[in-house]
Amino acid sequence: MFGHPVTVTYNGSDSFKTKLGTLCSFGVYILIFVYMVLRLCELAYMQDPNVLIIRKTLLSHQKALIAPLNLDENL
Repeated sequence: MFGHPVTVTYNGSDSFKTKLGTLCSFGVYILIFVYMVLRLCELAYMQDPNVLIIRKTLLSHQKALIAPLNLDENL
C-alpha cells in the first residue's frame, strides 16, 4: 500500500521493441488495409450485393426449437 509499484523496464522503457516485431506489425497493418480496400471495392462495384447482410446459420438443434412454433396454426 505504501510501497512503490513494481514495474519491468528495459533501458528506461516499459516495452522491448525489436525489428522482427516492427516487421510483423507492418505486415498485419498491410493485410488489414488490403482486406478493407478489397471489401470496399466489392461494395462500390456491387460484385457481391450481399456484402452488407449478416447471415446467421442455425444449427440443427436450434432449428428443432423453432420448428414447433407455428403461430398461424388454428387450435
